Amino acid sequence: MPPPIDCDNWVQALFAEATRDDLGMIDFVLGNQLPLPPDSDARWQFGLDFFYRCKKSELFVIVAIWDRSKLDGLLDLLAEQSPFAGGGGWAWIGTYVRATQRLRDLFARFPEADALAGPPCAGFMAALGSIFAESGVGWAATPLISIHPAAA
Repeated sequence: MPPPIDCDNWVQALFAEATRDDLGMIDFVLGNQLPLPPDSDARWQFGLDFFYRCKKSELFVIVAIWDRSKLDGLLDLLAEQSPFAGGGGWAWIGTYVRATQRLRDLFARFPEADALAGPPCAGFMAALGSIFAESGVGWAATPLISIHPAAA
């Protein structure tokens, strides 16, 4: 199943950046190529679910968090703290992730996906979709972890 929105360019740009440097959690909701309104609940929901898919699929590992005691509840915090309200919340701006070897290997199989502004690489996106499905977090139109905008 393809992603619920046209996000191929955004995914490839995000992963290209991730193979070069650590990402902040906030990067999962930013980017001009993501076709969702800026600062919207839809973008927040997509970013949270996308991170969850990547984490469950062992594509990223958390390398820094503002408070280590919050690590076990991080997904709950990300669902409760809007990345856009009040400076983004510590869960979004104080947590960093690093690409795992699994993501680096996937990216290396599709060098054409490394073009930050290039066309989408269908093979890369299909392989990513398969990894998500095998990890039990395939693309879906319904949220994997629901955000709580009222708590934001």
